Amino acid sequence: MTLAVSFTYEDENNLLWIRMSGVVTPDVADEYTEFMEANDDVRPGYIEVVDFTDATDFELSYQSIRRVTDVLSELKDKRGYSGTVMIAPNDFSFGIGRMVSAISEAAKIADMRVVRDKSQVYRAIEELRGK
Repeated sequence: MTLAVSFTYEDENNLLWIRMSGVVTPDVADEYTEFMEANDDVRPGYIEVVDFTDATDFELSYQSIRRVTDVLSELKDKRGYSGTVMIAPNDFSFGIGRMVSAISEAAKIADMRVVRDKSQVYRAIEELRGK
């Protein structure tokens, strides 16, 4: 199954929901960039919520994860990206989420939270906004 990504902007809460299904590949960085270039309605200070619930596998390397964090760094400068909450329901996706988070935080790009299910998302968002 190939990667399918959907983007939904929730203006009321300034959240960008990114839902992935299938095999997550480095192509997600390019799709994210294309979405942001085509959508001016995403306001500065937005938080992205990345949902791995329907992801079946990950074909990522350290270099491809760095590509994702480079995109986030660019978006921080150009569009006011301010943080990420990742929904990672299984151990493998949780580990991938923690790896992305560690690389991003070490590079001082943004704070991230990795949660196990959707019920924890808004609490994590409050933590990010409380900083």
